Amino acid sequence: MREFTDSDRITPDEIAFQVMKVSHLHRTTVENYMNRCNMGISPAQHRILITIAHNNRVNQKELAKMLEVSPATVTICLKKLVKENYIKKESLENDNRYNILEVTEKGKKIIDKSVKSFSEIDNKMFDNFSEEELRIFSGYLNRIYNNLSEK
Repeated sequence: MREFTDSDRITPDEIAFQVMKVSHLHRTTVENYMNRCNMGISPAQHRILITIAHNNRVNQKELAKMLEVSPATVTICLKKLVKENYIKKESLENDNRYNILEVTEKGKKIIDKSVKSFSEIDNKMFDNFSEEELRIFSGYLNRIYNNLSEK
């Protein structure tokens, strides 16, 4: 990836391209790890599994909002997770359309297996960054997110 000197003019397009390249490399690294370990779920399903674990007894609509995806996308990913017994759905007595989601023991094992490795990948990604640089970088990412989230 191109490194810029102090005399180079850097455009937003170039920075956006760098962000996309890093994001793609991170995603590829995680996918390769998941394939090597035969996890049996996709990165999207893993993201859903982690989100359910961190928000115990969440419903599908809330989950879609948290993940910033459509409810239909969540439904598709949940089908395999339920079928493979990584999560369970519990309908409310008075409304079968409202499902509460919980991670099963099998799902917790997948999470435990992956969390350590994903943490290693993330730590490697930010190797040689000081805490101050991480704080500044986080601020920039939040600003970018907020800029793109403006309606």
